[in-house]
Amino acid sequence: MNAVVHFPDDFLQNIDMWRVKGFANLVVTHNGARYRLSFVDLGNVKQGLTGQGNEAGHFAERGMVVVQEISEDIIRRAVDKLAKMGYFESLIPVGSD
Repeated sequence: MNAVVHFPDDFLQNIDMWRVKGFANLVVTHNGARYRLSFVDLGNVKQGLTGQGNEAGHFAERGMVVVQEISEDIIRRAVDKLAKMGYFESLIPVGSD
């Protein structure tokens, strides 16, 4: 039931850049299947809701997981919790290992 997050090789070296961006599109492997998830921080969601051109007042992205902050630890904990909750069973895999 373990889920593995595949971070870019330079993720930790460039963590400040990732935090400024406020999102990270990553691949997660769970039970032999690969999923693409977008991890988005709260600031990015707020900007998407109130940003110019968003008259609809919503923000959505396929496979989106909102996190407090873009960090390796927070993302790993979120993925572990999602795996335990059965989240991946509701997604369509993008491939398999």
